[in-house]
Amino acid sequence: MALARPWRQLHLVATLDLDLWIEILTDLVSMFVLLYLASLTGYLIHPAGWLAVWVRLVDGQDAHMVYVVGNVLVLLMVYWVPAILYTLVDIFRPQFLYQYKVQREEAQTELNMVVMAKVVGMVVLNQVVQGIIGGEVAWRLGYQYINRDMPLVEVPTFKRMIVEMIAFLVIFDVMFYHSHRLLHSHKLYQYHKSHHEWKAPIAAATAYGHPVDFFLHCVLPVSVGPILVRSHITTAWVWYLAITLHELNDHSGFHLPWMRSPQAHDYHHRMGTGNYGNWCRLLDVLHGTDGRYRRSGAGWRRHTRLRGTTPAHQQWPEM
Repeated sequence: MALARPWRQLHLVATLDLDLWIEILTDLVSMFVLLYLASLTGYLIHPAGWLAVWVRLVDGQDAHMVYVVGNVLVLLMVYWVPAILYTLVDIFRPQFLYQYKVQREEAQTELNMVVMAKVVGMVVLNQVVQGIIGGEVAWRLGYQYINRDMPLVEVPTFKRMIVEMIAFLVIFDVMFYHSHRLLHSHKLYQYHKSHHEWKAPIAAATAYGHPVDFFLHCVLPVSVGPILVRSHITTAWVWYLAITLHELNDHSGFHLPWMRSPQAHDYHHRMGTGNYGNWCRLLDVLHGTDGRYRRSGAGWRRHTRLRGTTPAHQQWPEM
């Protein structure tokens, strides 16, 4: 009987909710459509597309340098280019964009030089130090010892990338949910506490936190998939781009029209509990860790893609 108790606590029927699966499929399809469109832009750069660009970049290069130094440069670029754009909006607050902030203006942190220096310093330190270590591990586990299926100068097909990235998403969400819940436990919260200094999160602070926190819920969930699947480094880099844009959106505090709703994770930062999942709400629904959020009234009703230009807080005002 004791073995059956945890299963009774799972909300299996709740996971059959149609709206939940529409949300998951919409997010999945939109991501891959955007990646497909991005793949077509390669032909604007070179007649042979991104393959020719990739070959020109890595042909004759030391593979070890590509895996280690290249990995860090890619991580920095896919994070900071969009994060800077979000930050400029947070600083200058143009009304046509700032009206889409999830939380009211008075709840936002003033982004002065001291605040931004602290955020940038901690995030870049985590990214560079753990990126170099992670790149070295990927080189030794992935290139030297596993003997990857494709040479560095070749690029997998778009179809193969998509299949592998679906596997990454499953691995990522399972690892993120459970590591995130662990970080909210009494013993480990000391490492996660600094991340929750941001009650109204901003994109630049997405990876802000203690090195242990960064490793457990940023590095591991993102990197384990490509290593287990034995993916080509180009697939891993495209994955870094996709999941980083997703994470930045969730922490941006902006609920923009037609884009994925960041309301669930914003609620997690504001309240400090619940909504531990990342890519989708499936595990939160299964374990019942989104119950309080579902009862939050307007906050829950705002968790949807906006199909027009009216901000969510105007469509679903607080009662």
